[in-house]
Amino acid sequence: MKYIAIKVRGMDHWLWFKREMANISNGQFVGKEGWGKDGSLTEIKVSESLIEGLIDSETLDFGSSL
Repeated sequence: MKYIAIKVRGMDHWLWFKREMANISNGQFVGKEGWGKDGSLTEIKVSESLIEGLIDSETLDFGSSL
C-alpha cells in the first residue's frame, strides 16, 4: 500500500502519511511530512498505545470520518 493513516486517541480526524515517511519502532509511531485535518501538513511522534485505528490505502482520504 502507498499510504498509511492513523487515528490517535483524542483526535477527531485521521493523519495520513506516505508509507516510507512513517514507521513504528520501540513503541513509538513517527510520521513525517504527512497530512492532517483538511489536508494540512503534519508531523507526529506518538506512543503506539494511543493509536486507535490504522488504515493502509492506495489513495488519500483527508475527510475520512471512519
